[in-house]
Amino acid sequence: MSKVVITPPGRLSLPHWQELWGAREVFLRFGQRDVLLRYLSSLAVADTLGETAKQKIEAEMIKRMADELGGKQPIKRLFFTEFMVQ
Repeated sequence: MSKVVITPPGRLSLPHWQELWGAREVFLRFGQRDVLLRYLSSLAVADTLGETAKQKIEAEMIKRMADELGGKQPIKRLFFTEFMVQ
C-alpha cells in the first residue's frame, strides 16, 4: 500500500483582488437575499392575506432593499410571480 502525504503551501494563499472584485456582485446578491428571506420568514400567515397585505409586504421589501443598498432606492416596484405560504 502506498502512502500519500499532502503538505500545505509554504505561505497563505489569498485570492487576488481582481477575483474578489469580480465576485462582488455575488456577495451583494447574497446579502440582499438574506435580508428579504429574514423579513418574509418573520411574517405570520395572517400578515400575508389579501391585497392590502401584499402591498404592505411590497413596500417593506423595497424599503429594506434600499437600506441594504445604502439609502439608494433604485427599486420602484416589485412583482410577485409566485406567493406560497406554508
